[in-house]
Amino acid sequence: FGVVPTFIGLTKEFTDEERRRVILKSTIAGAGILIGFSLIGDFLFQILGLNLSTLRVGGGLLLFLTALDMLQGKVSDCRCSRAELKSISI
Repeated sequence: FGVVPTFIGLTKEFTDEERRRVILKSTIAGAGILIGFSLIGDFLFQILGLNLSTLRVGGGLLLFLTALDMLQGKVSDCRCSRAELKSISI
């Protein structure tokens, strides 16, 4: 339910049929990934030599780097238009 406003904002110019198609594709992709990892996830982690601790460390590092960028006021240029960058520049 939390992503409904984001979905509506991203698909505001779509027709109802296009929205239904996006919902169907997203649901199938999400279910496929969930089922796939539930079936082969442990095997894949064993092959790669990963465990829960390594995932926690990696996630912590990503969170730390994101927080550090936010504290320094860096703006990611990923998917930002010039108008958006201009509106947030000081």
